[in-house]
Amino acid sequence: MEEMYKFEKQKLLSVLPEDVCKSLCENRAMIAGGAITSVFCNREIADIDVYFRSYREMANFLYSLEGTSNIIISYTDKAVLIKTDDDQIIQVISLATFDDPLSVFAKFDFSVVMGAYDFYAENFLFNNNFFKDNSQRVLRFHSGTLFPIMSLLRVEKYRNKGYTISKSEFLRIVLTCMNSRTRTYKELRSQVGGMYGIDMERAIIGEDDDEVDYDKIVSDLSTLYLDENYFNNIPENHRVKIGNYDEFVHTITGQKRKLFKFEKTLYKLLGNGSLSVMYPDDSSVELYEIVNFENMVDKTKLYKRVMKKDGRYFSYHDRSFEYVLGEVVVPEEWSSSKHSDGMLYFVYSTGVKDCQWSMNTDSVLIECELLSYADITGNADSISGTITVKKAKFIREVSPEEAFKLSNISIRDDRNDVPF
Repeated sequence: MEEMYKFEKQKLLSVLPEDVCKSLCENRAMIAGGAITSVFCNREIADIDVYFRSYREMANFLYSLEGTSNIIISYTDKAVLIKTDDDQIIQVISLATFDDPLSVFAKFDFSVVMGAYDFYAENFLFNNNFFKDNSQRVLRFHSGTLFPIMSLLRVEKYRNKGYTISKSEFLRIVLTCMNSRTRTYKELRSQVGGMYGIDMERAIIGEDDDEVDYDKIVSDLSTLYLDENYFNNIPENHRVKIGNYDEFVHTITGQKRKLFKFEKTLYKLLGNGSLSVMYPDDSSVELYEIVNFENMVDKTKLYKRVMKKDGRYFSYHDRSFEYVLGEVVVPEEWSSSKHSDGMLYFVYSTGVKDCQWSMNTDSVLIECELLSYADITGNADSISGTITVKKAKFIREVSPEEAFKLSNISIRDDRNDVPF
C-alpha cells in the first residue's frame, strides 16, 4: 500500500509547511476527512482536519506554532482553526482524542469522508465503502456521527459537488436528528455550531441548562438574515487575540507547559526555535511544569552567516574552518597557530536581522540545530538574540526569501515573554 499511494501521500503533505509537517509527525497526528477525499478525487484541498491520539501531543503541536508565522484564526471548544504561512487552513479537532483512524471514522457522518493519513504508521486507511461511494458519488450515512444536524446541512454541500443521496438515507439522517435528544440550549448550540462556528448560533439564545423553546428558535431563524453580521466572514488575515499563549493551550488541552531551568533562569522553547525567559507567578502554577533541561525535546534552531564558496561553507572568522552540511560542527581547540575559545557563535531567529556579514555578496544564512541544552555555554544575550554553544548540527542553507522573513521578526521586550 505504501508504494501504491506514494503520489497521493506526496500531494497531501506538499500543501503543509515543512515545520508543521514535522510537528504533526512527531506528535503522531492523523489527517482525516475531506482533505483525503479531495486527494483521491483529484480536487483542490480546501482545509485539513487534524486529529490527535492524546491531549499532550495536541498541546505539543500547538506549542510548536508559537513564535512562527502561522496564524490562529479562531478557536472553540471543538476545534482550533489555523492558517499556515503558505495560506493552508488547518483545523485541529480538540473536542476529543482518538486512538487510531478507525475511532475517528466512528464519529464521521458519511462514508465518502472516511479516509485518513496516519503520520505515526505513515500510511492511509479507508472505510470499506470509501472508494465505491466516491466513485458513484453517493452519500451513505453513518448514524454514529456526533453532529447529525450538521450532517443534514452538509447534504446540500455534497449535492453541489455532484453527490446524490437516496430518500431512505436522507430519512435516516432526519430520524437520527430526532433521536439525538437535544434538550438544553447548550446541547443544541453544540449540535449546530459545527467545527468552527456558523451564524445560526446567534439565533439560539438561552441559558445553557434551560430547556429549548423550539417554537421561538424556528421563529428567530426566519429573520436571521437581517442580522448586520450575517454576511460577514472571518477576515482572511484575522488573528484571534490571545493574551497568554500558555493559558490558551491549557484551555484547549488541559496540559501544562514544560519550562526548564538553566543557570537559575526559567525558559520555554518557542516554535520558531528561539527561547523565552519566563517569570511565572504563583497564580499561574496550573499552567507550568518545571523539568530538567536534559529532558526537553532538543530542536532549538540556530542561525549564522557564513561564506559560501564553490558549494562549500566557511567561517568568516577563520576561512579554513568549514561547516559541512548534515554534519555536527565542533569548534577547533586552541593552538599556537590559531585562537579558538572552544565555542560556536550563533543567533536565534530573532537575531537574524542584525546578523554579522549579511552585507557580503558571498554570504548565506545557515540553520543549525542544538543537539542538547547541555551544549549551551550560558553566554546568551536577550537583546541581540545571540548564543554560544559547544557544538551544533548543520541542517540546511536558508533560502534568501526565508532569510528576508526571518530578518523582519521583531524582538518583543515583555517581562512575561522575552524571546532571545
